[in-house]
Amino acid sequence: MTLHGRSKKMSVKGTLRKVEKGIEFTSEFPLNTDDFKIEIPLLVRSKISKNVNTQIICLLK
Repeated sequence: MTLHGRSKKMSVKGTLRKVEKGIEFTSEFPLNTDDFKIEIPLLVRSKISKNVNTQIICLLK
């Protein structure tokens, strides 16, 4: 995974499904904002978790 110029190797579980236009891959997993230099504004930092739920939906052709 590469975000904000920082890369981290990750293994995630997902689902592959054959659809009309190809193969669809879906996955949900947590990301730590510190791993990718994602800054949370000071005003809301106490209300937002450093771990965010992430969802990927890809169509492989």
